Amino acid sequence: MNLRPIPTVETISPNDFKANYYNTSQPLIIKGLAKQWPAYTKWNWDYFIDIVGQKKWGI
Repeated sequence: MNLRPIPTVETISPNDFKANYYNTSQPLIIKGLAKQWPAYTKWNWDYFIDIVGQKKWGI
């Protein structure tokens, strides 16, 4: 088995990702990508309570 470390970045441009990882089928860990999404700051318990209400989900 040939184990190699997987490159890790905080962010990457779409062009770099496509050229260096997507097109070459190479793995990459992108740690900070979700921080750019609106849901990263919008989704919290208060938001879901406002949307769903005080419903109890049981078995």
